[in-house]
Amino acid sequence: RVAAIAIRLLGKTWRVEGPAVPVKPLVGALWHAGFLVAAYLFRDEDIAIVVSRSRDGDLIDATLRPLGYAESLRGSSSRGGTAALRQGIRRLRGGGRIAVLLDGPKGPARVAKAGVLHLAHAADAPLLPVAIVAKPAHHFASWDGTALPFPFARVRYALGEPLHLPKELTDESVTRTLRELEARIAGLEALLGTELGGEV
Repeated sequence: RVAAIAIRLLGKTWRVEGPAVPVKPLVGALWHAGFLVAAYLFRDEDIAIVVSRSRDGDLIDATLRPLGYAESLRGSSSRGGTAALRQGIRRLRGGGRIAVLLDGPKGPARVAKAGVLHLAHAADAPLLPVAIVAKPAHHFASWDGTALPFPFARVRYALGEPLHLPKELTDESVTRTLRELEARIAGLEALLGTELGGEV
């Protein structure tokens, strides 16, 4: 709760620009490094996030709930993934929205994992690429370089064109779609970086 209060107070000083999130079933896909910024940007939207059954997941869940997020879907490829998938499908089919930290919980950084595709595919929901750029910001010495914008930082975010999955997922289509998702986020980040006066 202390972290949530700090994020609300700090976030109020940021100069934020970005579009509204569509109010329809979707799976938002973003990098783990943007978690703290996203926690503020998409607060009070009743979005559920998929987080691991780990200390990192506990921290994320405890931070998000007081910020107006729905109950987290707890699971990863190594622990509780099936349960999180079932919960996610129910939420999406019920009209809810979900966010996934693509490269969590432990990386490698900026390499998307396949779980997000299986969730979106099972619920027939689109994937929404999400890019976040902030300057100036502190980047923690963690595996993902988590970003925390300084007070009064300029924060920009963008939502890409929804990515609709093929009817059947094969190893080839999964790999191709993950690379496409990574490329779309990178393209959005490049545009945002240009807006802020430099490369990301």
